[in-house]
Amino acid sequence: MPDDMTTIMSDIIKGVENQVVDAGATDVNILEQHDYAARVVYYAEQLCDRIPLPTSAQNLPRAVGNPASILAAPSVTFADIQKVKEVAKHNAKLISEMCPQQKEDLIVQFDST
Repeated sequence: MPDDMTTIMSDIIKGVENQVVDAGATDVNILEQHDYAARVVYYAEQLCDRIPLPTSAQNLPRAVGNPASILAAPSVTFADIQKVKEVAKHNAKLISEMCPQQKEDLIVQFDST
């Protein structure tokens, strides 16, 4: 039984070893400023070629069709503004808590014995 368990564990470790990516083995390609600017221009041109821009503003929805009705509508209350501010503060707090506070390196030792 112990021999079977050792074989199973060895197979699991070999499978994990095959799936681990050695981050130190990758080359970092640092671009110089002019190369970076050239790539930005290239990608922007490619994007414009693939996604056509609207030919006129007629395709856009009209936000203000009847200004008199918008001016006659009830304005936003102070309580509603306070609720929006409260929700925004709460969301900002939640987002800041989602960010990792400590960064730790993941180091896994593999014994080849």
